[in-house]
Amino acid sequence: MRLLHRISSTITAKVDQAITRVENHDAIIQAAIKRTQANAATARVRLARVKKDGNALRSKHKTLQQAAYDWTRRARETAEGDKTTALECVRRLRLAKEQLAHVATSLGQHQELEKQVNRTLLDLHERLGEMNQQRNMLRSRESVADAMRVINELDGIGNHDIEDTFERWEVMITEVEFDGSLPSQIDDLEARFINDEDRVELEADLELLLSSDGDDHEPQ
Repeated sequence: MRLLHRISSTITAKVDQAITRVENHDAIIQAAIKRTQANAATARVRLARVKKDGNALRSKHKTLQQAAYDWTRRARETAEGDKTTALECVRRLRLAKEQLAHVATSLGQHQELEKQVNRTLLDLHERLGEMNQQRNMLRSRESVADAMRVINELDGIGNHDIEDTFERWEVMITEVEFDGSLPSQIDDLEARFINDEDRVELEADLELLLSSDGDDHEPQ
């Protein structure tokens, strides 16, 4: 019993150490994964805002292009008949072109920013996948290592003690099996004697019948 208690205590201690070690590692990795997920969520929000601003800039850029085209056409159409109006159209054309240049610059910057945020988001998702895969792999390796560590600890206790424990266990089971089967063996033996005794009596009766064959008469 002391040996079994020692084995149980050793296994329990090693398993507790392994669980503590795995929990600490998981806590660190899980914290890193959560931080990465938070960063990815922030990146997605920022990317959505950048795209929204980019769409607004593209819409404004298109509107200014159309305005520049319209003021150019109007200036040409009114140049001969109404020079003052034509000059005002040119002034509006200059303003539209200035705004167009400013929007084009902003649009270029936003497009670059959108690419950067998108690349960052893709990198974060890729890193998350790698971290989850590596965590699962290390968990599996840790489980195998813990199992091997327990086996090594059992081997270190001594094969002789282990074999003695198995032998005593088998002896105990054999005794129980023997005790359970003994009544049926006694019953079988008794039945055999009874059958033999009954056969002797029957054979004696048969000999008696044969010896008195002439004395018997058929009933009338």
